[in-house]
Amino acid sequence: MPRKTKRDKIIATYHKKIKYLEKQLTTEKNIIVEEEKIEPERQIDQSPNDQQFVEYFFSDLKKSLILISLIISVEIGLYYASINNYFK
Repeated sequence: MPRKTKRDKIIATYHKKIKYLEKQLTTEKNIIVEEEKIEPERQIDQSPNDQQFVEYFFSDLKKSLILISLIISVEIGLYYASINNYFK
């Protein structure tokens, strides 16, 4: 069997690179097609959940703001009450 020349080696590496790139293109096409099919289904499934999440988030935010304001007002009231008792 004759030895490969430098030119034959270069041609062989190019053939390997071409085969590798062709495999990558086919897998990328398959991945892109699968992603396009999956994303619209996800959006349809998640939209009611997103609305519920937003509703719960804002209701919890309102409750926590009310509680925080009540706690701060009680602390301010106790502070002024303690000041009035010390000066009398």
